[in-house]
Amino acid sequence: MTKLGNYHIVNVSKHFKTIEDFINVTFVCKKYYINKGREILLKKKDFDGIVVWFEVIYATYEKNKNPNIKFKNVIYTKNDRIRFGNEIPKGVTKLDEGCFRGCKELHNVEIPFGVSAIYPGCFYDCNFINKVTIPPSVRYINSYSFFGCHNLESVVIPERVSYLSAYCFGGCNCLSNVVISSNVTSIDSFCFFKCANLSYLTTPSNVRVISEQCFDKCINLRSVTLPSKLVSIEKKGFYKCSSIESLNIPSGVTELGQYCFYKCKGLRSVTIPSSLTIINNNFLHIV
Repeated sequence: MTKLGNYHIVNVSKHFKTIEDFINVTFVCKKYYINKGREILLKKKDFDGIVVWFEVIYATYEKNKNPNIKFKNVIYTKNDRIRFGNEIPKGVTKLDEGCFRGCKELHNVEIPFGVSAIYPGCFYDCNFINKVTIPPSVRYINSYSFFGCHNLESVVIPERVSYLSAYCFGGCNCLSNVVISSNVTSIDSFCFFKCANLSYLTTPSNVRVISEQCFDKCINLRSVTLPSKLVSIEKKGFYKCSSIESLNIPSGVTELGQYCFYKCKGLRSVTIPSSLTIINNNFLHIV
């Protein structure tokens, strides 16, 4: 019977997921236990404290709770949620991709302080969320994070967030109040796509680009304050925003993308600056 040598088991171990996988493989064959380096025997008392920087799932954190061990990178996964519940525990620093996706039990979500990142699709299609509290520790809100949260009414973006990813709040039909921190410099494509109840918005002063279809079909959007540093409104940026009545495009804008104000039926007044150098076809069509 062919056996794996030491070299091959090293390659196999690259695919291990948990600490237990490494422990179990040492029981398979004695030679897998060998460490050719000089063995140093350490006792627990040699360490006043242990700081774990590599990423661990919450189940590992919970299993190894010890006042002398500090985990700095704890991710809450879907399996953790199934096991430990919908309330996000203290000690978590990241919310995994799709962690709460499609969860129907969520209504009022409080993300604990210490969480720094919300991964893609974390709260995707959580139809019954009506309120979410995002702590100031959050730095990253990734794509599709709250996509399709139809009952979400308001959101405050923390100061540390500098970038809103694509489709981040897309399809949040009831979203009527959005406070975006002044540190946000980029709002990606489809970010507020089909936010039908959004009626007013002040874009942070440091935003330079309104990305493609960013506010597409925000049909009740009436008041928009564009930032002074804005240089471009991309394709379909305000497509079918039929309630906008007037727009003052800042003097630094150099490009208006194709269909950027297409079918804005309520638009009666547009101030276009002399700085424009690129005006694409059908940028304005109100019929």
